[in-house]
Amino acid sequence: PPSTFSVISGGDRIVLKWSQNAESNPHFAGYKIYRALQEIDSTYYLIKDFPVGDIPTDPENSSMNRFDDMSPIRGLNYYYYIVSYDDGTLDPDGRVLSSSLFYTRTTVSAFLKRPAGEVLEDIRIVPNPYNIRAQKMQFGTGAGKEDKVAFFNVPQFCKVSIFTERGDLIKQISHTDGSGDIYWNLVTSDRQVVVSGVYIIYFEVIQECTDNQGNVVFNIGDSIYKKLIVVR
Repeated sequence: PPSTFSVISGGDRIVLKWSQNAESNPHFAGYKIYRALQEIDSTYYLIKDFPVGDIPTDPENSSMNRFDDMSPIRGLNYYYYIVSYDDGTLDPDGRVLSSSLFYTRTTVSAFLKRPAGEVLEDIRIVPNPYNIRAQKMQFGTGAGKEDKVAFFNVPQFCKVSIFTERGDLIKQISHTDGSGDIYWNLVTSDRQVVVSGVYIIYFEVIQECTDNQGNVVFNIGDSIYKKLIVVR
């Protein structure tokens, strides 16, 4: 199987990337990608078959492969796995052998995020203020939900720098999936949970952004400051 397999939720697509290690096997014949809807233990359906010669390389990293799933529907959750298969010459009966789905099956749902914002002033921080006593009314309970804030309507490609009130940089987030959503778990780059206080959030565009008609909506360097209050 591929040694790495990542699934990235985006604004108009779900991006799948995987390593090419299986292709060095002399009997390698291709990949098959399967997808399930809503529940991880539901039925998985074949959505793509990539035989040798038709495998898409990631344009951003030639040592990885990439497939953009453009068919998901907004509001639904998806789970994936990928298998590599051989040419059938290893089995005495000519059966094609595949790697196990359990090597690559995802356990975290992928989904379509909101479209990217087109006005910096429209960026919203949710919830703001963040109050630990109101977790159930924010993003709910469960793993990965309790301690979280969201930045909505952000540009397609931007860098988020988070500072304390006195100006100490505690976290940077690089946003490159083209969506309008960024989530932060309220943990610094040093893996420390942030304390109560006022935080300065600096959004800076790192790549020219265009709308659906190709019009430029953000130039490199466009930026804005926002404030976040944390109450613990």
